Amino acid sequence: ASTLRHQSKGKPFRWPWRVMIWWELQPLAAESPLPDFGTLAYLLPMLLRLLSTPSHHGPFGLVLLPTRELAMQVAACGNALLGKDEDSGFGVDDLEQRISVVSIWGGGSRPEQQKHLRYGSHRDAPGSGSWIVCAAPGRLLDLICAEEEEGREPLASVRVLVLDEGDRMLEEGLGDQLDGIALRTAHMRQTLFFSATWREEKVGEQARRFCRHTPVVIQIGENGTMQEGSVSACPRNIRQIVEVFDDDESEEKREERKLARLLELLSALEQGTSEETGDAKCVAFGKALVFCTTKKLADTVVAQLADRGCEALSLHGGKAQQERNYNLERFTSSEEQAPNVLVATDVLGRGIDLPNVTHVFVFDMPGCIDDYIHRIGRTARGMDGQGQAICFFEYADCLPNLAEACTFFLPSREKTLCAKQSPEFVEKYSYSISEHTLCA
Repeated sequence: ASTLRHQSKGKPFRWPWRVMIWWELQPLAAESPLPDFGTLAYLLPMLLRLLSTPSHHGPFGLVLLPTRELAMQVAACGNALLGKDEDSGFGVDDLEQRISVVSIWGGGSRPEQQKHLRYGSHRDAPGSGSWIVCAAPGRLLDLICAEEEEGREPLASVRVLVLDEGDRMLEEGLGDQLDGIALRTAHMRQTLFFSATWREEKVGEQARRFCRHTPVVIQIGENGTMQEGSVSACPRNIRQIVEVFDDDESEEKREERKLARLLELLSALEQGTSEETGDAKCVAFGKALVFCTTKKLADTVVAQLADRGCEALSLHGGKAQQERNYNLERFTSSEEQAPNVLVATDVLGRGIDLPNVTHVFVFDMPGCIDDYIHRIGRTARGMDGQGQAICFFEYADCLPNLAEACTFFLPSREKTLCAKQSPEFVEKYSYSISEHTLCA
């Protein structure tokens, strides 16, 4: 907020290049494994442009995101940058009247969000300000159609279109919805894509449909360096551990062993007696996020942890939005009695910034290595953050190359799984969890 105050008062300010990567008005695809930088990289310049164009009225920027939680988080980040919660902010006569950031997502109040789409948060003087909309595509398109039935074009003034985690939305088949929204924005606009795992061969051609010109591609490789053609890498400040489970047993037996191991590790972390593997020091325990692939499994893990005396919360798409918000607030609370364990599906897998998450458990490996990268990225947030990721790996006949992909993204390849396509190879490394913990 102090940075924006300098700009509003005409004072010069030096900007880091990572934040200003899209200042020139060109289409852009940006890929960065560094947590937190993606949101700032589009929000800060967008707010600065709004400050420099006081004559603009209506929605100026549109940020499309895959989940409700992410839409709310980005909107909250934007309002924090405006200093709306600070006593030393611009004041009602300045930013409060000129700029606002609102969120639109399924499950929220439809009349309230309809007003946000029309007026931002400028209810006392509708049409007098500018705003940024952070939205999930489905609900936004629904509201747009309702507005058009009444003869309004709510997105006609949008000059910047951002697809945050755009690769996931395209891979999930939301391309038609995104097309429908993009066609309703201003003809002369800038389009931005952000993700930690941009795969040109998967979504590059689809993404280019949103751009009139060839987009500039920026990839931040390992150690935060700009590398042409670089491949995504997990941040070095996340210590990764892979524990391989036997394949020669029933699924029920394997799940029991995984649950027992999860409880053992959580108990050790909470007691401050966590075992160390290899030369690296264990990360001090704060809060733990456990990822499961299905809603049913997430609820099952929470119930079984509770039966063993470990309080945990669950969050997934099968829960009402009110319960999702409540569980997320309890988990992120700094109160001493707040639960330290949250079991979630991939609704929290991308972009979400949860404070004090020091450990991520991948209870069952996702079918895509990109999802693994995003999951473990929920820890070690910020420039100096440190975190630990523990993955329970199981060989699956339908995903023979997953071990190879996992190996590539672990920093120390000589200690990790090798690329083989036979269960016999995996069994060779699965003889005992206690004897063989793969770590990097």
